[in-house]
Amino acid sequence: AICYCTLKKEIDRIIIIGKFPLFDVDIQGSKNLREKLKDAVYIFIIPPSKAILKARLIGRQTESEEQLGLRLKHAAEEIAEYKNFDYIIVNNVLESSMVKLRAIVEAESSKIKNMQITKLKLTDITVKERLRGVDSEKVERLKESILRIGLIHPITVSGGVLVAGLHRLTAFKELGLEEIDCHIIDNDELLQKEI
Repeated sequence: AICYCTLKKEIDRIIIIGKFPLFDVDIQGSKNLREKLKDAVYIFIIPPSKAILKARLIGRQTESEEQLGLRLKHAAEEIAEYKNFDYIIVNNVLESSMVKLRAIVEAESSKIKNMQITKLKLTDITVKERLRGVDSEKVERLKESILRIGLIHPITVSGGVLVAGLHRLTAFKELGLEEIDCHIIDNDELLQKEI
């Protein structure tokens, strides 16, 4: 058996810089990861059929006849493990599978529990020129809501610059508050959202 290891400190380093570590593992590898990474998201990528799996493996020319037979024998057993995953992608066409994978990553990164939320001083947030102005009625409604139940949705900031949430930021300023919850995104993530 071959042992592949990733140091926990390397996983922590990737997470700290706002990225998602991605592991390409078999069923046993996913079981091992589940013991260590309880909050991870598990995506099961399967071929559209056993016949296509066989054709792909033969096309790669990386397995001997014996290895090919073992892979195909274990494929059905592995597919039965689908219920232990959060998502399944049927890899029929690579490009569409990549679109699905990106959608999963986007959805998971948009979950509040996965967002990097931090408090920033209002004076540390720069507001660049906006296409839309501030709707004072909306700001008044937000002020009432903030006083009653608090801020439900954090504003979005990248590099100290406001990306989304001008009305919420304005409401906080008008209420005389000094800090606001912010979803911090890096410039790479911002660029991907613009594309």
